[in-house]
Amino acid sequence: MSANDAHVGSVSFILEAGERATRLNRHLLAVSRPSRQRPELSDVNEVLEESHNVFQRMIGAGATLKAQLSSETLFIRADHANRNQVIMNILLNACDACTECGEIMIRTTAVALSAQDLPRAKLPERDFTCVEISDNGTGISSETCFWIFEPCFSMKGNRTTFSFSA
Repeated sequence: MSANDAHVGSVSFILEAGERATRLNRHLLAVSRPSRQRPELSDVNEVLEESHNVFQRMIGAGATLKAQLSSETLFIRADHANRNQVIMNILLNACDACTECGEIMIRTTAVALSAQDLPRAKLPERDFTCVEISDNGTGISSETCFWIFEPCFSMKGNRTTFSFSA
């Protein structure tokens, strides 16, 4: 098919939809079979430094990505693909929240948590790695905060929606 063909746009759209479906299928398989995940120990600062340019290109010119990484070596144990997917999703949401000349900041720190800090969690008292992603967008209303962890909740565009599929 030549670049001038009238169907090039449609074919490109179909190919992109197929790639999205493939990624969604892989994600669903990973969730349904947690044993297929391979958690590995990695230095989060190193991961963020290596991925900085990729993340900046991903969010585009609408926002500037900055980083304040801890001088300490901070380790996390996570599946490589899931770790990167979580970071990318948060960055894309931060980018959507920013207006023109938006700024997104990634910070890493070590945080010591005690049993008092973790009353319901079954985690040991120790140092944890904190990855904070913030933006200079308008923020989320207290009403919306109630729903943000619902799997079918979305704030894309100018309206808040719940989407369900049968």
